[in-house]
Amino acid sequence: MSAPRRCRIHVVVIATLSLAVAHLCGQAPPSQVFEVPRLVGSGVHANGTGMERMVWQQLVEVKYVHWLKLRFRQAELPGTSRVEIKSCRDGHTQALDAAAMRQWFPHSAYFNGDALIIRLFAGPHTERVSIAIEAVEVGLPPYQQDSICGSTDD
Repeated sequence: MSAPRRCRIHVVVIATLSLAVAHLCGQAPPSQVFEVPRLVGSGVHANGTGMERMVWQQLVEVKYVHWLKLRFRQAELPGTSRVEIKSCRDGHTQALDAAAMRQWFPHSAYFNGDALIIRLFAGPHTERVSIAIEAVEVGLPPYQQDSICGSTDD
């Protein structure tokens, strides 16, 4: 048997076994996803100083969810102004300046946990810095059926 043919047979066997193992082990059911209206606005800010300045912060919380993703209604980030979003659960952060906001708009990244801190930073000598959030997309934990047998049925 030629080497390329043996290689193809090995790939087919490995792929088949992988699918069989995945089927036997099962997969957790997907999260339930909902959008929760949250009208949160920073108001309009200016920074007349020569240094970046935090001009607004807000906690956004939706109790008992696994993850959150913001949906922005509006963002004005002139100069080096930016918005920073931080997960209260694991500290992961997303910073969005005007260019990044154009790429991500109208959504943020996904964040673990049920609470986020949103901070708005006005760049030096900037005016009309603002953001507005209209909703939060949330994921509920996957449903797990309780069982007295655990994962085996003896």
